[in-house]
Amino acid sequence: MKMILWNCRGAGKLSFAPAFRRLVQVHDPDICVLFETRLAGRSIVKARRALPRSWGFYAVDSQGLSGGIIVTWKLDCGKLDIFNVSSQEVIMVISEGEGRPWIFAAVYASTDFRARRTLWEEASKLVDQGQPMLIAGDFNCIDDPQEKMGGRQFSYQRKVREFQEFISTNGLIDLGSTGPRFTWCNNQQGPARVWERLDRAFATAGWIQEFPDNHVKHLPRIASDHSPILV
Repeated sequence: MKMILWNCRGAGKLSFAPAFRRLVQVHDPDICVLFETRLAGRSIVKARRALPRSWGFYAVDSQGLSGGIIVTWKLDCGKLDIFNVSSQEVIMVISEGEGRPWIFAAVYASTDFRARRTLWEEASKLVDQGQPMLIAGDFNCIDDPQEKMGGRQFSYQRKVREFQEFISTNGLIDLGSTGPRFTWCNNQQGPARVWERLDRAFATAGWIQEFPDNHVKHLPRIASDHSPILV
């Protein structure tokens, strides 16, 4: 199974549709998760009509011009059940053939570290259930100075320590990546230009045992300040 996760910075802009179609054409994913769609109400209905009927579709409305998540998947790729939703994540149970069901948490973490605490708490409760689990998406936080270039010097602020604690307490394993080193750029010029690795994938040891040949690739940035990631 292949999945693409992408903070597209607006699924209603003109550059989105051709970029998304190209991603699907080239990589042939089974599941696509779009973050920061900035869509709600009728605009989501319009987005649904643009997808083939052979794909499932679930959307979380944006709040004004921020947020919004869309999950879309091939109906023949297996069984996907969405059982919990918030502005920061969509949690799914995925079943493939005779294999053991596993949990997929598609994460779009708030830029406010105080709001992220709720996300860390909810995800931790899921991990405690002991099912194989993949947690991937835009975490809006880094935990290592090697994950940043430019801008203010990295420091172990409270938000960083809380992120590190979430990872270590739950025994989450960073799946690593190939492709570009960073997944986000602020698109500023000169000394103000900042690069960070905000988009990534973590998994429990049980998930890795089920899928030892997993691979994560950072794809080139297109039509957004974030790179899509292919898992």
